[in-house]
Amino acid sequence: MPSTDDLYPQDWLLIIAGLDVIADDITFCGREPPRAQRARQLADRLAAEQGLHRDAVHNQIDPTWNGPDDGSRP
Repeated sequence: MPSTDDLYPQDWLLIIAGLDVIADDITFCGREPPRAQRARQLADRLAAEQGLHRDAVHNQIDPTWNGPDDGSRP
């Protein structure tokens, strides 16, 4: 497992998007339980720390990027 220092912006976007999916999955009828709220807080914090735009995270994910071995660093 890489350390967080080895993660690329595209990696962080995947993590943030994953936290959003989890929060959405455990939100019922518009009510967010504490775990969903925490997932969103973590996503917000990670995005801010990494300098990533929190809005439209899913649109920022490059589906063709295959990690650092593909020769590019977005």
